[in-house]
Amino acid sequence: ELGRFSIFISGEGWHGGVMGIVAGRLKEKYNLPCCVATKSDGIVNGSGRSINGVDIGSIIHEALAANIIMSGGGHAAAAGFEMEESFEKSFKEFVNTKVSEQLGGNIPSPEITVDACLDAGGANLDLARFIATMAPFGMGNFEPVLCLLSGIWTFSRAMGNGGAHLSGNLKTSTGNLSCVGFNISHSPIGEFLLDEANFGARINVVGKLRENDFNGRGGVQFFIDDVALIGSK
Repeated sequence: ELGRFSIFISGEGWHGGVMGIVAGRLKEKYNLPCCVATKSDGIVNGSGRSINGVDIGSIIHEALAANIIMSGGGHAAAAGFEMEESFEKSFKEFVNTKVSEQLGGNIPSPEITVDACLDAGGANLDLARFIATMAPFGMGNFEPVLCLLSGIWTFSRAMGNGGAHLSGNLKTSTGNLSCVGFNISHSPIGEFLLDEANFGARINVVGKLRENDFNGRGGVQFFIDDVALIGSK
């Protein structure tokens, strides 16, 4: 359920191993702290993922002290919990209230932390391979987010999963860069990039650079998180 300041969803018999992954993806999509839980035999087990400015671990510890949950713990960005199913509603309301307090009653604005900005032409294979040496990526070692400056969007098309994804091309100072965007076709970003009227627009692009080894193609590919229009054609 989507509250004003947080998200809580649960289901019967969901696989416990995916709770954190789902919570993380919902957190990224809605820019709100999210808890996802599975229910079995009257017991609810779940994971929470949080945004900057909200310490989900402290909220879980407070819920434990208030006897709302049976056990739990975590840190600012991630936490786990267990409770009796009869406390599910109380937990959801408790978390929403505590998140609101930590945010000072202000709904958080979406934000992307960029690690580096560079000319779009600098998004090359050498850089992608250098970034890959920092792997594995995950909590505590996030994949670097780049802002590519002043590229020209020349073409795109919807693809896969009912057209939910898109692929396109960014013309840079040194050539063409293959780009993909997963599950963004029906978002404002995707609608802009898929509109032929915007082919030729100059944009800044935020996302992740990876080596493209699909089917032995080689080269690099940029995975789009967001774009900013800086000049029309």
